[in-house]
Amino acid sequence: MELLQRYCGKWGMNVNLQKSKLVVLRIGVIAKKSEKWRYSGKFLNIVLNYKYLGVVFNCLLKWNMAHEALAKEEAEAVIIFQSLCNGIPCSTYFNLFDNVVLPILCYGVEIWVYERTECVERV
Repeated sequence: MELLQRYCGKWGMNVNLQKSKLVVLRIGVIAKKSEKWRYSGKFLNIVLNYKYLGVVFNCLLKWNMAHEALAKEEAEAVIIFQSLCNGIPCSTYFNLFDNVVLPILCYGVEIWVYERTECVERV
C-alpha cells in the first residue's frame, strides 16, 4: 500500500477511497476480521469478491462466481442472437456466433480457463 501511495504521489494521482475495495487474495484462507489495511492513514473496505472489468475476483482464488457470471451473460447473448438470426443459413449463423457471441464467453479466459466448468460448457 505504501508503494501505491508513493507511486500516486509521484504522478499526481489520487485513490478514491469511497469507491475502492480490497480483496485479499490467498489460497484457502480468508482475511481475518482483525486484519486491517490502510491507505494514506485510512482503513480500506475488505470484501470477499469484487467484479473488475467484468471478471469476478474471489479472495480464495476460486473462479466459480466468474464462471457463473460469464455463463449468464453468454446465455442472455445467445437468446438475443438466436431471435435476431432466425432463418439465416447455418454457415452465416455460426460465423456470426463466433464473431459476436463467443468473445463474451472468452472474456478474461486467461484468468479462469485452467479448470473445466459445467455452467460455461453448457453455453
